[in-house]
Amino acid sequence: MFAPLVATTVTTFPNPAVKSLFIDLRQPVRDARVIVYDPAGRELLRREGVTATVVELDVSELPKGSYLLRVEDGGKLFTGKFQK
Repeated sequence: MFAPLVATTVTTFPNPAVKSLFIDLRQPVRDARVIVYDPAGRELLRREGVTATVVELDVSELPKGSYLLRVEDGGKLFTGKFQK
């Protein structure tokens, strides 16, 4: 039986973002996946193989709006929100 993932909320800055968004995970991740969703749940951006404590994402191509963020690292799950 698998243990459920417990989500940890991350800090994002600047918020609202213009070109780059920084995600402070407060702990290092290794080979993680970062996914950005719109409010309807559509995946808009994905980055694989992330190894960092603070992740920089290029969000310059995203239109203005609200977004949801998910970072998966094995058994760890991080979530957040940001504006563009």
